[in-house]
Amino acid sequence: MNKVYTSCWMELLCGKLAENLLKRPGNVFSKTMIITQGGGMNAWLTAQIAKKNGIFAHFEFQNQDGFLGAVYEFVTGEKLFSSRDTIKSGIYGLLGTNEFKGRFRLVSDYYSTVDLRRMQLSEKIADLFDQYQLYRPQMIHAWESGLFVTPDREAEEWQQWLWRKLNLQSRASQRDRIFETLKDNPAELKENWPEIHLFGISIVTDFHREFYERLGNITSVNYYLNLPASQREFKNGMMESLGTKAAELNGQFPAGNESWSEFPIPGSDTLLHRLQTSIIQDEELQNKQPDESIQVSSFHSEVREIEGLYNFLLDLFERDRTPKPGDVLVVAPDINTYEPYVRAVFRNAPVYLPVQVSGAVTTSGDSITASLELLANLTEEHLTGESVMGLLEQHRIGQAYQVEDTAALRAMIKKAGIRFGIENRITDDTHFVSWTYGLERFILGYAMLSDEPFDVSYRLETVDGEEKRTVLTNYPFKDAEASASHDLLRLKAFVDDLQEMLNEQKEPRTFSGWKLFFLEKVMQRMVWSNDFDKNDRQERTDIYRALGFTEKLSAAAAAEEVPWDVFLYELKKRLFTESRSHELNSGAITFASAVPARGLPFKVIAFIGLDNDKFPGQDALPGFDLTGNDYRPGDRSKKEAGKSLFADTIMAARQKLYLSYIGQSIKDNTVLPPSIVLDNLMDYLGMEAVKHPLHGFSNRYDNDKLFTYLYNSSPGEGMNARRQENLQDNEEPETIWLHDFIKFFESPAELFFKRKLGIRYDSVDGTLPETELFGLDSLQQWQIQTSLLTFDGEPQDFIRREVRLGNLPLKNLGRMKVEELIEKVEPVRINFRQLTAGKQEQGIAIDLNFGNYRIRGSLDGIYGDQLVMCSFSDDVKKYKQRAWLNALLLAASGEKITTVLIHEKKNLNYGPLPVDQAVEQLERLTGWLNKGMKKPLRFTLKAVDQLGKDDQRIETYLKIFEVKAWPEFSNYEGDRYLQHLFEENYFSDFSQKDIDNIRELASLLGHL
Repeated sequence: MNKVYTSCWMELLCGKLAENLLKRPGNVFSKTMIITQGGGMNAWLTAQIAKKNGIFAHFEFQNQDGFLGAVYEFVTGEKLFSSRDTIKSGIYGLLGTNEFKGRFRLVSDYYSTVDLRRMQLSEKIADLFDQYQLYRPQMIHAWESGLFVTPDREAEEWQQWLWRKLNLQSRASQRDRIFETLKDNPAELKENWPEIHLFGISIVTDFHREFYERLGNITSVNYYLNLPASQREFKNGMMESLGTKAAELNGQFPAGNESWSEFPIPGSDTLLHRLQTSIIQDEELQNKQPDESIQVSSFHSEVREIEGLYNFLLDLFERDRTPKPGDVLVVAPDINTYEPYVRAVFRNAPVYLPVQVSGAVTTSGDSITASLELLANLTEEHLTGESVMGLLEQHRIGQAYQVEDTAALRAMIKKAGIRFGIENRITDDTHFVSWTYGLERFILGYAMLSDEPFDVSYRLETVDGEEKRTVLTNYPFKDAEASASHDLLRLKAFVDDLQEMLNEQKEPRTFSGWKLFFLEKVMQRMVWSNDFDKNDRQERTDIYRALGFTEKLSAAAAAEEVPWDVFLYELKKRLFTESRSHELNSGAITFASAVPARGLPFKVIAFIGLDNDKFPGQDALPGFDLTGNDYRPGDRSKKEAGKSLFADTIMAARQKLYLSYIGQSIKDNTVLPPSIVLDNLMDYLGMEAVKHPLHGFSNRYDNDKLFTYLYNSSPGEGMNARRQENLQDNEEPETIWLHDFIKFFESPAELFFKRKLGIRYDSVDGTLPETELFGLDSLQQWQIQTSLLTFDGEPQDFIRREVRLGNLPLKNLGRMKVEELIEKVEPVRINFRQLTAGKQEQGIAIDLNFGNYRIRGSLDGIYGDQLVMCSFSDDVKKYKQRAWLNALLLAASGEKITTVLIHEKKNLNYGPLPVDQAVEQLERLTGWLNKGMKKPLRFTLKAVDQLGKDDQRIETYLKIFEVKAWPEFSNYEGDRYLQHLFEENYFSDFSQKDIDNIRELASLLGHL
């Protein structure tokens, strides 16, 4: 007997299911079978039924195919393996046979030289065969009789050949066998499953509907359908677009045969409720007056979406104490995209909000699987310093090799010049940036007490048919005896294991052979796990289970040796994209993918990631899909399924619906369209999205329509009152390092962004370079020029040394650059030698307190009673300012030292200065620093030049700042900190007062 229950409210359907379960017939040993689409529905039902009935036990969840397999096994005694897996491995084997290659050469040519293509094609065909059985069973039946039924004879011929060679039972034949066997004893099935409940199923194919209809003649089958409205056709303008699948689902069941139906009217108090009411009543919405019940926001990036969501939720909780965190559901097309941003934003937010990410892949976070994925995806072409350190910085990999200080290792790798490759070539000098050469330097440095060059590397190479031995000179890494020296040896062990792993991946193996390799050589050796931790034990069990596919292959596929990339392809699908369990009842704000959480009712629902290219999905059918454009009701369609899911989300929100998408390009701020479903909704309601700025510190957050809780300071005056920070003098001075103090007056905006907002646009992020040097930036040129000042020897010796130390481009590029720099350095070098002759370099520690700040650091380059600085730049203003500040700091420290700046052949002398003068000026400068940490100073060295000119117009000074932000004729990309200040209209109120401030600072900095 079949019963159908329909409602637009999932909680009412759940109540009906709970009521029916209390009246459950059958013996105490029979389980309640509940068939769902899996995922979050199972977790939600478990909690809700337990709450309603006080207990929920002795039940089993299944999906439609899983239950078909369970019935088949119960009735026939034979286990029904996943048809798709069986078909896929069988197709892979058949595609490799000479018979197929000979008969269907046009198909076999596609994968003849690439085994991975054969596996990918097998997967596509297996998926099609699965769909044919569900949506075109008549075609499969015709194939089994050798008949052709589609116009595309060429594609149908080779597909029919594969199907018949597989010699598998079709789903239809499996279904027919079930009911043929049940003729003899149907009561046994009814006793085992006295009731079957299909709850919240959004798609029921004709194949499955017929199966459950026939089961309904033996036992009780109950459908609980969540429909937006009871109509089978929609007049509502929005549902005409979104309701195709809902109408198809409703149309699969005879009209008027519902055992129970309830469609409550939400009311008309809010726009959300009025919209839901119009859908239920299938009428056009008349009152579209906007309110806060439906909100749409547009952002530049995923992380800004999460920041905007946090602000929305915190504001909601502050103004309305009714919703709790557990009443909030956040869905996205793919939650894996957003998981890292969710953790980053919510963990570091000023007010703690509990969050639970449900159903993310097992490769996120600190898991065994995450580390295995990183190792499995490594290739020899990407064996760079950064990739190796990225692996070691994974907790489980670093723990396996007992590495203690990865930061020190990073610094040493960079200093040693290790860039990429295991060994590389001698002919183009890339050997000197390889792991072999760099690790050899570490071992020499650890074993020897000298940094003198050492002939150690011997290589055999074939030149003109003869083997020749090459002797290479290596330079011991003198820092190898530092505290991280043992970590260097552990690093070498890790790189050796990586090389062994990559070498073994070059030879093909059977799937079982690759499974053994993956477990023994990768997981057990290179990834740490805790045998006493139940979660680790469970995860290892899951990994073994995922690898179990190697035991279920067809005979031909199991015996064939395949390359590593074929095995990896299977591994990714079965292990690295596997979702974690779903947690929807934790009392926290729940984040989940949209499909598993489909239709679940929450007071507040947020649907993020509604981008035009992300949702709904598009149907990309292969050219050999025999269903073609012959769409029939019930057919699979990602686009229509996505539209239906969006409609279900609208209906599931009880109080608030928050929608967001990436609507502005992060590159050039161009407008990006939203998803078609969101576009339809906004068009129907006549509303527009609230556009958020690129950065959360923007002064566009005016505490009215736009607000934020996340940033403590803002470059603008219109700071949101919710997050205004009042800076006061600290009892303990704030430390600022000497380098930052000096740099502040060269680029005040940069230090503000870095120190107060934690935002930086430079490349000083610890990332190791992954290519050989092709040129030298300004800092690298300065380092080479500084090395040339003290080097005694021929230029070729200098070049050879610096190439091997990783400081110069390889081959002729390095020679040409050094020759150019020698010519530029020579005048400064002569002067420097004269000033420092016979003197040892020393350093002086600086530790000074001024107001809120403690300036600390060390000044090096002191020879006798002089601090010697060198400028190799044509623009000496910056170096003169540095020299002046150094002179002030030395004088305030009580040092009688003259600061000398060498510029070409000239010497500029500063000091020694009177202590009182130095202290007074530094106090005033730290006052400016204090102001600059509250909001960026409008100061730049370029503006100092304008002070001595007749043109003192405000527009002229503004143009100077604008040109520094966006240079008119330069390869330099500009000052990105100033760019963003301009974008946030920070200079809109620039005035004469700002010019006066520039003049005062210029005087304090020694320019006037």
